[in-house]
Amino acid sequence: MTIQEHVYNVVKIFTDGHFSLKERLSKLIDYISGQFSIKRCSLMLIDSNGINIEVAASTNPNIIGIMRRTSDVCISTIALVEKKPLWIDKEARTFFRTLDKSKYESTSSLTIPLMFEEKRIGVINLTDFGDIEGFLKNHMVIIEEISPIVAAFIHSYSAIVSCQELKEKLDNKEGQLLEIDKLKTDLINFIVHDLKTPISVIIANLDMLNYENLTDSQSELVNLCIDEAENLKRMVLNILDIQKLEEARISILREEVDIFELLKNQIRSLGGLLKRRRITVELNGEPTTCYIDENLIGRTITNILINAIEHSPEDSRIKVTLQHNKYENSIVLKFEDEGGGIKEDMLDKIFDKYSQVLDDVKTYIKTSTGLGLTFCRLVVEAHGGRIWAENTNKGALFTVVLPQDFKKIIPDLG
Repeated sequence: MTIQEHVYNVVKIFTDGHFSLKERLSKLIDYISGQFSIKRCSLMLIDSNGINIEVAASTNPNIIGIMRRTSDVCISTIALVEKKPLWIDKEARTFFRTLDKSKYESTSSLTIPLMFEEKRIGVINLTDFGDIEGFLKNHMVIIEEISPIVAAFIHSYSAIVSCQELKEKLDNKEGQLLEIDKLKTDLINFIVHDLKTPISVIIANLDMLNYENLTDSQSELVNLCIDEAENLKRMVLNILDIQKLEEARISILREEVDIFELLKNQIRSLGGLLKRRRITVELNGEPTTCYIDENLIGRTITNILINAIEHSPEDSRIKVTLQHNKYENSIVLKFEDEGGGIKEDMLDKIFDKYSQVLDDVKTYIKTSTGLGLTFCRLVVEAHGGRIWAENTNKGALFTVVLPQDFKKIIPDLG
């Protein structure tokens, strides 16, 4: 039988998917023993830590599982250190322990290291040859030829097993993390949901104070409290609705809305905050209808405006423009502030959850959940639109594009 035929047979043993690695190694040892008339054959593998070398397959089942340390001085470890076949005859045997004559018929043995590139895999041990001279002359070269193939298959199999074990561990970790994340989300939602009612009560009672005879300073303080309570309410609603939007559990209730009037109303609702910051809003556009969810888009407009206000210096201006793109049949909203702009590396990140832009030029501390712009992105995309940010000479420019021709009231699946 030619070398190529032996190689083919060995490859066939290792590519048979019906058997485990242990069974394939056993078949390999039986093949070597039968084809080359060798009574005693064994294959030893180094463990994953590289500390021990263990008999994994043998013509003698009683020695399977026997281990030696790779640091021991023995035939197997010497062959691995030298990285070449080690032939031991009667003369060389005097350096090693003499073979038990009750178990072995020969004093000669061959140990072939199994190497994959520079990685030590194990060894093949052969002794009790039927014809030593014939083996050395004709068969030894065949064993040396198939050994790298055996090493490559064992290494590949071990790598696959290691990957599978790692995947199982990662899957378990992922499951645990998902469970923890769910518990965290449920807890946050539970707490946040229960905050809505007391906040609404606080706002209602503060609003009633405005009907009392208040001095200018008292009225200013009451309105400040109302604005901050409204801001807290928006944060609460953002937290609740972002999860619903991410899980497609919120319906987009579209109706015909004059978006120019919506812009005016949202700007008017922020009058107290704008007055305190001495910021003016310039609104440009004309009455334009669009089929949107008025509540969600209204909150989106408010979040963008609050973001612009928080990043604008006092005595500055925010320019809001409403345009109609007849080529795309879409509505374009532009919000331009004079706040100095956004760092270039943050332009794509500001819509991510909990993302906040902080820089050294701020004259005030921003108090936010970092969810306002995330809410805006999710709402706009749920409407089939787009939102992005860019820098101008004076500050930041946020652009929202919404399709205008969606004339059916179709709730999203959820």
